[in-house]
Amino acid sequence: MKSNNLKLNAAVPVTEAKENGAELTTLKATVENGLAKVKVKLRPKADEDLKKWKEKLLKGKKDEAYSYKFKNETVITDNNKKQFAAIILNNAKEGKQGNTKIATGKTAFVDDVEKALESKTYGIGTTISFDTYKTLAESLWLKAECQGDTKKHEGEFLKRDGEYFVIGKGKCPRCGKLTLDELDLIFTSATKAKKEELMNAFNLANSKFGLNTCQQKAHFFAQVREEVGLSINVKDGEGLNYAVEKLTENYTRFSTTGLLNGPPNDLAFTYGRIDSSNITFLRNTYNRHTLTQHSANVQMIANIAYSNRNGNGDIASGDGWKYRGRGIIQITGKDKYIKINKRIDSDYLDFTTDIDANNINNINEGTVASMAYWKEYKCMDEANKGYEKEHLDKVVDIINSKTPTRNARWENLKKMIEIFKVKECSKDTTANESSEGQYEYYIYKTGKVKFKNGTQKKHAYYVEKTEGKFKLLYSLDENDYGMVKIPDSGSGFNRYSGVDSGGTSGGEIVGQGDHYLLPKTASALFGIINDVNEKGWEIHLGDMSSKNGSDPWQPGSFHHAGHGHNGTRKGLDCDFRYLNTLGKSYQGLNTSSVFDQEKNKTVFTFAYKYGFRKNFCANPVTVLGSTVLGVIHQSDHDDHGHIGLTDLDLEEVSSINVTKI
Repeated sequence: MKSNNLKLNAAVPVTEAKENGAELTTLKATVENGLAKVKVKLRPKADEDLKKWKEKLLKGKKDEAYSYKFKNETVITDNNKKQFAAIILNNAKEGKQGNTKIATGKTAFVDDVEKALESKTYGIGTTISFDTYKTLAESLWLKAECQGDTKKHEGEFLKRDGEYFVIGKGKCPRCGKLTLDELDLIFTSATKAKKEELMNAFNLANSKFGLNTCQQKAHFFAQVREEVGLSINVKDGEGLNYAVEKLTENYTRFSTTGLLNGPPNDLAFTYGRIDSSNITFLRNTYNRHTLTQHSANVQMIANIAYSNRNGNGDIASGDGWKYRGRGIIQITGKDKYIKINKRIDSDYLDFTTDIDANNINNINEGTVASMAYWKEYKCMDEANKGYEKEHLDKVVDIINSKTPTRNARWENLKKMIEIFKVKECSKDTTANESSEGQYEYYIYKTGKVKFKNGTQKKHAYYVEKTEGKFKLLYSLDENDYGMVKIPDSGSGFNRYSGVDSGGTSGGEIVGQGDHYLLPKTASALFGIINDVNEKGWEIHLGDMSSKNGSDPWQPGSFHHAGHGHNGTRKGLDCDFRYLNTLGKSYQGLNTSSVFDQEKNKTVFTFAYKYGFRKNFCANPVTVLGSTVLGVIHQSDHDDHGHIGLTDLDLEEVSSINVTKI
């Protein structure tokens, strides 16, 4: 509202309001630049009405009943009722078994189908009816009046597309939780015990690994359903029962040419399957007339195919067989197990079980391992971009680019979009949550950061994408030491090295972890990351400060001085790996042939722009080609760069006029 007669903290009369149960007759408005701002929380007067509203928000508005016809004689019992309800609902949604498809814009729920079923035998052509729902937003109209100049009031507040407050919009009530009803629709043949175990494991871990949006869940379970089937049967390793001639189609080590599809070598004939279906072909084609039939030696096939790769040892180590593709999303190779455990140690501290080849096929451990894999190997990033075929293909390329089930996974995703109501989800997939009460940082491309104070220990970081338009990048919690934890990975960045455990070093109590910064430093770092990402590059970040702001450290390691030691540089510094010619961080010296002079000079220039001006590089003039502002020589920085914040252009503001996208 705008009025020439408004005073600061003016009392605005209201019809009815309560605070802590007490009746109010006025609401206070804060006036800024002639605008009166009133915070209003809307809810029904009665608790029973609130219950109805919540149900409507979750389900939608009840619509006409749907009539389902049984194509075959079906026996319903108390024990199988829920299972058949899920099957019936799936048939109705997809128009199967001779039934019409539930109309677009409508949906139905398995609990309603279950209520409609009786424990009896349904004959061919018998029908049942259950409710359908329209997914509509619930709205309230709030009448407001003011005196004085009402132009702003009439032009903005009362225009048709702005006069209603939509209840429940902004945070989807389905995003953060996986339900048994959803799993009933996905795994129609699985036992309740399996589904409950999967659900519980998922719900405890989903927020840790970025799987707390409807879109992420849809992508994840499109892959999982293909891997474990409708019954959640976790395979005990990938199928390796290859015939001799098929080995060379999949593994170069069984080919005489060292290339795929070459003639089979002696290893292929020794360990590949020979039976009545291929023995004549093999004898005649390869002039091996003494061949006899034998089963495939699947353990040796795995040990040969996967030896000395993916972190595995040689053939004799047995790592190929031990770390063959296993788990809910099949994970192959020892190095993947190592990275997954590091990811869990970093992001899910309450999960204390090490994932290994012996427990990864358990539903609990397998679910957590697959979720950690999802984040570590950037399936999450690709899934965030959309839910079309091109987005599905990017995820499949990460998991198994050679899979013959790509089209089946696409069909799965289309089902998951319906099950998780992705198109109805009101939550932005990039965690576009309300920042009310948070500290807010608006990071401009010029290097300037505007900052709004908050009331919560939470910090929201917005980066400028185009002039005046800002996107929420992250919302981070501040810990008891005034530090925020920088995510391990995201668009344009990743991390390198393990997580330091902390302890006591030289009389100083060192906190756990090595990825903590002061909130203001985080804003400057996100500015760099945004610029790097827009270049299409990827920078890998290393040590920052520990959880309590001290130097990161762990027993048996050196004390990483200069990253917070004794509070002198608390939360101000960050290491990074140099960029190669492809624009991606690599582990190596800055004298390497892959070191890209211009790209690394650009990174240091970005750093200077955002106030990092205590920066280190070994022989910077030589390797960067010229002097770069803020960068000085440090001989021990030949394999990584260091940036330290000294001059952030930070301006505190009481309000800010930008467009959030």
